[in-house]
Amino acid sequence: ESLPSARFAHATAYDSVRDFIFVFGGQTLTGPSNELFAIQISSNLVLNLAIPNAPAKRSSSGAVSLNGKFYLFGGLGSDNAPLGDLCVFDPERLAWEDLSPVAGGQAPTPRYGHGMTTAP
Repeated sequence: ESLPSARFAHATAYDSVRDFIFVFGGQTLTGPSNELFAIQISSNLVLNLAIPNAPAKRSSSGAVSLNGKFYLFGGLGSDNAPLGDLCVFDPERLAWEDLSPVAGGQAPTPRYGHGMTTAP
């Protein structure tokens, strides 16, 4: 497939389990995006993963890959309001899941422009 269109403020994370870089969303020439691309480094394979129930369009979100899954938090929504949702993409199931706390649970305040990382 072709490379992702020009964009900035997108979220990226490296999945060492599959040797993929995941690229999510960002600001494109037509506005915020919720496209998810998987780019395999070793083969230069680019996949546009059009998965149902993808998180809302956004830019400036944080992302990290952990145990073969891609986690996405917050960002700026289409209306430029900060988001506070946590979503995970599972490449084995080709499915997104919303991990945001249920009513009564605690979550970080909505934010954008932040970073995410894992620790051993």
